[in-house]
Amino acid sequence: MQAHFRRERGVAASSCWGGTIALAACGGSGAPGPAAPQQPDVYRNTLRHIELPFPRTQHAAVSLPDGRVLIVGGLDESRLVTRQMIVFDPQTEQFSKAGLLGTAGPLGGAVATLPDGDAVLIGGFPSSAATAAVRIDARTLAVAATPGQPHSHRIGATATRLADGTVLLAGGLLAVTEDGNAIGVGTSPDGTVELFDAGTGSFTLLPGGLNVPRSRHAAIATADGGALIVGGIAENGQPAPVELYDPARRRFTVVPTPDVGARANATVTAAMDNGIWIAGGDDGSNVPAALGSVLRCDAATKAVTRPLDLAQPRTRFAGALLTDGRWLLSGGMQGQALDTTEILDLRSAMRAAGPRLLVARHSHTATVLRSGKVLILGGTGTDGQAIPSAEIFE
Repeated sequence: MQAHFRRERGVAASSCWGGTIALAACGGSGAPGPAAPQQPDVYRNTLRHIELPFPRTQHAAVSLPDGRVLIVGGLDESRLVTRQMIVFDPQTEQFSKAGLLGTAGPLGGAVATLPDGDAVLIGGFPSSAATAAVRIDARTLAVAATPGQPHSHRIGATATRLADGTVLLAGGLLAVTEDGNAIGVGTSPDGTVELFDAGTGSFTLLPGGLNVPRSRHAAIATADGGALIVGGIAENGQPAPVELYDPARRRFTVVPTPDVGARANATVTAAMDNGIWIAGGDDGSNVPAALGSVLRCDAATKAVTRPLDLAQPRTRFAGALLTDGRWLLSGGMQGQALDTTEILDLRSAMRAAGPRLLVARHSHTATVLRSGKVLILGGTGTDGQAIPSAEIFE
C-alpha cells in the first residue's frame, strides 16, 4: 500500500499532557471547521509577552471556527487539575473564562476538532464513567457526554481526525477506575484502537488494534485517510515502533525507521510536500534523556530517513507549522525548561535559531492563529510551576 500524507492547514488541536503533543489536522473532510491561517507578508521572527490570568500547564488548545482558541483542562498554579475552560480572543488578545468541563477528564485527555468545528475530549482523569468522552459545542462552549462512550478509559491517548471526519483513538495508559470512574493513571498501555463517528456520537472498536500497545506516542493524519502513529513506550519500558494505519483494511503495519532506541513525547507535522516530519522527544526512561534527531517519512515510498538534527536536544516542546512552510519548535526540556527556539525549513532540511522565549517553558501549547501568528501558551517553568504568561510569535 502506498501512503500519501496531507499537509496540516494549521493545528486544530494540540495537547501537552505528559509532554506528548497530539495533533489533529483540520483539513480533509470538506466540512466547515477552523479556517486556514492567513500567511503574513513576512514573519519578523519575534516574540512578545501576553499576560495569562489563569496559569496552565499540561493543557490542550483547540482552534475554534471563529478564530478564537479554547484552552481545555490541565493543571493550575496550585498544581491542581482544573475544569475551568478559557478562551483567547486574538482580536483583543484577552483571555476570559468559558465554562466548566463538568465531570469530564481535565488531565491526560485526547482532544480533536470535528468537521463542524466542535471538539471532542476523550479519556483523561478524574472523570465519571458517563463522561469518558464529551463534545464541546464550538459556538456555545456547552459540554455534553457523547451518546456512545469509548470501550476503554485511557489516559494520554492520541485522537486524530481522519480525512473522512472520523476520529482515530489510539494507545495511552488504562485508567485506574473505581465504580467505573477514572481516578488515576495505570501502568498498562492500551493496544486497542477505536473510531469515533461525529455524526452518530458512537465509538467502534477496530479489530486487531496496534501491533504494539503504547503510551507517550504521537499521531498525525495522512492524505489517504489513514494515520501515522509515532513512537512511544511499550510494556516494560520497551520502545514502540512507528505504525501506519490503512483505512481500507482497518489494519496497522510497522514502518522501519533509523531509530535504534525509544522515542517518546515526539512532535510531528506534515510539510507542503506531504512528507511527515518527526522531531525530538526523549528515550522514555525514568530520567529521560532528550533526543536531537529529526526524521522524515516520505509520502510516496514510506521510507524514513534522518535528514538533520536539532541544534539542541529537546522533549516536551511545542511545534507549530508556520504559513510559509517552516516549522517553529519552542521551549521544551533538556534537564530543565528551555527558553530556546528553532525554526526548521522543511523544504531545504535546514535549521536556524529562532528568537529566545521570554520565559523558559515546557509542556505548553503552540497554536497557529488565523493571522498566521502563533500563540505559545502556559507550560511549566524552571521552578516547576504553571506559567502565568503567553507569548505571540510573529
